[in-house]
Amino acid sequence: MKIFVSHSLNDKELVDRLHRSVKPYGITLYVAEHYVDMNNTITSKIESMIKSCDAAVILLTKNGCDSKFVQQEIGYLRSLNKPSLNVVEKEYEKAVTGFIYGHDYISYDPQKPDDTIVKVTNLLESHNKAVQKKQEMEKLKAAEKESQKKALIGIGLLVGALFAVATISSSENQE
Repeated sequence: MKIFVSHSLNDKELVDRLHRSVKPYGITLYVAEHYVDMNNTITSKIESMIKSCDAAVILLTKNGCDSKFVQQEIGYLRSLNKPSLNVVEKEYEKAVTGFIYGHDYISYDPQKPDDTIVKVTNLLESHNKAVQKKQEMEKLKAAEKESQKKALIGIGLLVGALFAVATISSSENQE
């Protein structure tokens, strides 16, 4: 599962801790500064990451609330209907406005960052399992549909062959 992380560059330590925490679960964090792209602007790179992510984590820390990039990323995520997990620093709850106002969030206490990291990791892991289960179910349904299609083709061929045999037999009997 690919998770875009909307954050301020000043929250590098928090992002790095989150990255280390989710990595064992096969969750890839899209963190713009972790990927060097010599062909595109930072904006193009972020747009591409958001388009291809499965969900996002939005870090609304003191720094994140002040970041114009974070605010614009929120709008872009919403325009693409990407699910997101909002992490809001204590005492900045009132800064939650605009497109994420009214959405649930995880509270972040800078004095106890591990508590937040554990909660975010657990939620992302659960979401990842649900997505994987849904993908497995879709594969099973597709395989079942393909199997039914092949069975119908086989029945059609059998009926056609029986019809041909009956026609040949009937014409032989008439002679």
